[in-house]
Amino acid sequence: MRQPPSGAWILVLEDSRKAGMGGGQRGTIEIIDALSPHYALLLGDTSETGRFAEAADRRGLPRILLRATRRLSTGGALNLDWREYMAYPFHLVSNLIRLRRALRGRASTASDTLVYVGHKKQLPLARLIQLLWGIGYVAHARTIDPRDHRLFGFLRHLYARARRVVAVSRAVAENLRLPNVLVLPNPLTLEVAASPKAATEPFVVGVFASLIDSKGIDVFMRSHPLLRHAEEITYEIYGTGPMEEVYRRLESSRVRLMGWTDRVPQVMAERIALTCVPSTTPESFGRVVLEGFSQGIPCVASDLGGVRELIEDGVNGLLVPPGDPQALAESIDRLYEDRDARERLGRGSLETARRFGYARYADRVREVFRDAYRG
Repeated sequence: MRQPPSGAWILVLEDSRKAGMGGGQRGTIEIIDALSPHYALLLGDTSETGRFAEAADRRGLPRILLRATRRLSTGGALNLDWREYMAYPFHLVSNLIRLRRALRGRASTASDTLVYVGHKKQLPLARLIQLLWGIGYVAHARTIDPRDHRLFGFLRHLYARARRVVAVSRAVAENLRLPNVLVLPNPLTLEVAASPKAATEPFVVGVFASLIDSKGIDVFMRSHPLLRHAEEITYEIYGTGPMEEVYRRLESSRVRLMGWTDRVPQVMAERIALTCVPSTTPESFGRVVLEGFSQGIPCVASDLGGVRELIEDGVNGLLVPPGDPQALAESIDRLYEDRDARERLGRGSLETARRFGYARYADRVREVFRDAYRG
């Protein structure tokens, strides 16, 4: 097996301004855990505080603060707030200076150093580091961005210049259509249960997502009155975001916004009978789906994007047309009424979860970086 160069360094670039610990940030921590036994790491991040910073500190990871606007745009990483557009060139120059100082004395040559880009907003910085200092980068692609967006061509150009691009699903890879992309799904870091979870009372369907328009939270909430068993089924929505006040108007005694939680596995174990991913735009993967699968909890999800690579309709969950509250209600009613079907899907969920072990993922990550060091 090839080994990394002696004294090899990896600079990790992240943007953790998002509240809580998002799936992308969790993915960066998983990469850090896979690499830290074999490489010296330095983290460049846009936030000094928060759960991502706390996770980095627990691992003893040296950090340098990167400049960014304090206000994070809410329309997705390609839809920058105008203040970000105005300040971005100045922040790039400032961050290059900061990183140059931090890297001086840590790595002897460019061949000893790689950059890992955990968040696509840091791709321009990685590209400048490559152009100015000859240091290559590995990028993680975690989103399915609209190809007709004015910035998509630029984003794709930045991915194309990476030595390797790690896509979390085939859907992400097919959207980029680049030869340097390999598909490496997110791993499962939880233990997989021996048997499906027993039925819970009350019957709770859980959504775990940011409260933004593309997550289809309104579709989910509007499906509840359409249930045949609306009095027996409760909806719980875990997450925060800019649409919270809008969704508050759709709440009822059986449809509740629960706020953000960092105890997703525990909440699932204690309360959730089914998970739901009602997104109206393609999800890149579906980490929550996989976490539910680890406990034998099936999922009802929109038939879109990377979620379809996890859910096999009628085997470990049900797929429904996106944006259709009636179809969503019918699928949830079906699983409420048919305990045998729910248990069968639960067993299928466990079988799927067992294919996503972390040890195999970590081996693949290290192989990607060994190859990237070779150019």
